[in-house]
Amino acid sequence: MASHANTGKRKHGWDFARAWTRAQARITAAAGVDAVTESNVEVEPVARARRLAEISAPADMRLTLALTHGTSLEELDAGRHAVRVMADMAFRRLAVVGLKSGESVEHDVSDRLKDALGLWFGGDGDRVAPDEPARAERATED
Repeated sequence: MASHANTGKRKHGWDFARAWTRAQARITAAAGVDAVTESNVEVEPVARARRLAEISAPADMRLTLALTHGTSLEELDAGRHAVRVMADMAFRRLAVVGLKSGESVEHDVSDRLKDALGLWFGGDGDRVAPDEPARAERATED
């Protein structure tokens, strides 16, 4: 099975050129921008790939939502291998842009972590974390 571009008139196997054309149309419809034009703004190949993942994120979300909310169990079972590949690829692209399962999209440090770091680096010399008895003993000896 070749994965290279061709005339789009293959009689068997996977036609990359036709699939890429369909993918571009779906990504453009979901993102509202042309995928190729927007990704080519980046000069470096890795940055260009990351930008393409960002642009395709809305289409990937639509795919995962369609699978989970718009497909019956019978349909999922009938096409389970293709569905698994499609979902896995979508989740991997979403992870590239920072949208991972079970993680918050926010990148700020929680108050609890700030307090723990403050204690760890001695922000308040009188306060000692309760799970550090050795440190607590040293603080009372001084």
